[in-house]
Amino acid sequence: MKYDKSAINALEKRYRSTFMNSLTGYRSVHLCGTISNQGINNLSVINSVVHLGAAPPLLGMVLRPEAAHQHTLQNIRDTRCFTLNQMSARYKSKVHQCAARYAIDEDEFEHVGLTPYFDQACVAPLVAESVVRYTLALEQILPVEANGTFFIVGSIQSVELDDTLVAPDGYVNLPAADILAVNGLDAYHTANPLGRMAYAKPHVAPKPLP
Repeated sequence: MKYDKSAINALEKRYRSTFMNSLTGYRSVHLCGTISNQGINNLSVINSVVHLGAAPPLLGMVLRPEAAHQHTLQNIRDTRCFTLNQMSARYKSKVHQCAARYAIDEDEFEHVGLTPYFDQACVAPLVAESVVRYTLALEQILPVEANGTFFIVGSIQSVELDDTLVAPDGYVNLPAADILAVNGLDAYHTANPLGRMAYAKPHVAPKPLP
């Protein structure tokens, strides 16, 4: 089976969305916590978080201007900060419910049954039930002219996670925390680790780390 560009564009809207969202494979799932100028907490599901650099520590994510992310985008613009929260598999249903389109004056923590708490590094709420969570300050909002989305760049202000998840060399063992991943918009997974590999060098055979 092969799809050219015209065939992809001709697909039924929902089918095309599902097809394209699942095509790129497994992605991390984050709950993005924001707060409005009126003090209303907001949560949205983000599956586009990417590492941009370690010095300074930067992350990026994609937001659509409409639908569920309109409140997230506006809140980030207003407060210039947000949080990202990774959740274990036991919270799959609550995480998925955060994709629902609640009204701008509704506190999504209350509706989905999660607990907000606050760190002095950011006015936006963290998720108390999350396993790995971080606060970020807004650095840039980059418009993507090709489709009207926005690429949000944030600098990490604080990170919270269990000490047992961090290896002596700094590796964060997310599978040990049963962290959720997603393929597409609604197919949730957890990782089955295959092991770490030693640093790759030219003319040296690949080998696993002990």
